[in-house]
Amino acid sequence: MNKIDFHKITREDLQVGSPILWDIYDASQRLLARKGFVPQSEKQLEKLIECGLFADAEEYRKSHLAHETITDADKIPKHHVLSLIGKAQSIIQSITLGIVAYAPMENTPAEVMKVVGILNDAITTNPDIALACILFKQTPEGYSNRHLMDAAILSIMVARAMQIPASDIGSIAAAALTMNIGMLCLQEDLQNRAEPPTDEERALIRKHPELSVALLKEAGVTDQLWLAYVLNHHENVDGGGYPSGTAGDNISDGAKIIAVADRYTAMIAPRKFRKAIHPTQALRSLLMDGGKTCDAKITAVFIKELGIYPPGCCVKLASGETAVVMFKGVTATTPAIQAIKNKLGDALPYPENRNPGIERFAIKEGVLLEAKEIPFSMQQIWGAHAT
Repeated sequence: MNKIDFHKITREDLQVGSPILWDIYDASQRLLARKGFVPQSEKQLEKLIECGLFADAEEYRKSHLAHETITDADKIPKHHVLSLIGKAQSIIQSITLGIVAYAPMENTPAEVMKVVGILNDAITTNPDIALACILFKQTPEGYSNRHLMDAAILSIMVARAMQIPASDIGSIAAAALTMNIGMLCLQEDLQNRAEPPTDEERALIRKHPELSVALLKEAGVTDQLWLAYVLNHHENVDGGGYPSGTAGDNISDGAKIIAVADRYTAMIAPRKFRKAIHPTQALRSLLMDGGKTCDAKITAVFIKELGIYPPGCCVKLASGETAVVMFKGVTATTPAIQAIKNKLGDALPYPENRNPGIERFAIKEGVLLEAKEIPFSMQQIWGAHAT
């Protein structure tokens, strides 16, 4: 085999459950597996290695350049992104239920800040996977708690992009995680029924920022920024929000960030009484708001951070295939994607990389798939970090 054209693959190049980044060949240059193939067991990997694996040297070099941030600087993190977010969600659920039941955890503020720290670690490890967790395989179940997590993740990312001080970002994230505790039980009840809220329930919804602040104070929260962000996260730039009708610059950036994250994550989440809105449509809705309810400057940062096709969303290609967005690309319309279904709607044997910069694989539109319609796990698409 020509050593100039091919690179010898070692065991360290491969991981169970992670897509292979190149076409792989045996010592006789016979194709063994296409790029994107996902090894399912150690035994399967051992058998492949026994064949003597090689990849195109140029493709191997390019993949390592593209992934060096993950594979070199952050190789096999102590906790993977999904594990971190799952842990955070479990903890915040216990915290919020305790607050609502007037039986808060000891030192509740510190416990919430621990959750903020876990989310910070997840986002730092891989922001694309953290975003994908919000969109990939959304289900109506557990909406109330998941909504808080999703809004917190987005709030942290936007606040970082705006270069807000770390201490203030902590208060913003804590507020996003606790903004709805004043109506948590009602929110879960509304999620599980088809009827709209009654007049009495609507009044409670409009009062929930104040109720949330009262419950947080009872639980020992004294951070004034945290409390203010919770109180004002439903205030609109044009003064038409609640509970006080505060407007414009009188609303802090922290509250405005949470407001955008809250609205966006509510739109993209499937509910038992309505379908989700595709992320691209949700972003368009925020843009069309024109700064009436949401701050236009913060909305622009928000859209820039997510991209037109955010990681985790599904898209239809010119080829007729359905693909999943992995991470943002060089341009807004050319994110990194992997095809998961052929043009007939049948699942592919494994996710396959596609280049949307090529006309045949150009993204035509966003599509919504129910969780049961997506044939692959996050680990199969994003690799070892998505565990």
